[in-house]
Amino acid sequence: MLQRLTDALSRRRTIGAVLLLAWTAYEGLSCGGNASELASSWGWFHLAFRSGNVSYLTKATSNYFEVSGVSQALLTVIVVGQLLVTVLLVRASARWIGGRADAPQAARAALVLTALQWLVFAVAVEVFVSYRIGVTDQTFMILTAATLATLLVVELLPDRPGS
Repeated sequence: MLQRLTDALSRRRTIGAVLLLAWTAYEGLSCGGNASELASSWGWFHLAFRSGNVSYLTKATSNYFEVSGVSQALLTVIVVGQLLVTVLLVRASARWIGGRADAPQAARAALVLTALQWLVFAVAVEVFVSYRIGVTDQTFMILTAATLATLLVVELLPDRPGS
């Protein structure tokens, strides 16, 4: 039984599925927290599960904007982008688990878009000089590297040892 589990976990398809599902969960939770934050900022409903990013964006953009709605607009763009990434990750995960021939292309598209998202966030930190309020681009660069490492794993890991 242990050997069967080891064999299953060493397969490219299993490893890819676990990694894609993990990114899907992470992105989905992040998107959900931001969507909840946005809905709360509009007064629609208030949940404990919120990102706090409206107040973060207000502080980060205060050098450039005085209007409070700018933070909501920026977070709306972020949520839409995260929703797109989440949908692509769900699609890639389903295709990967299903063993479809187009699974590698779906995974590649989803993971590249995920990495680009983290890079956009890192650039935004620099543009808005967020480090003055205690935020650096380091987290986003780590997430970019982790996403690209996942892409390498699903692209390069052989299906069987030695192949």
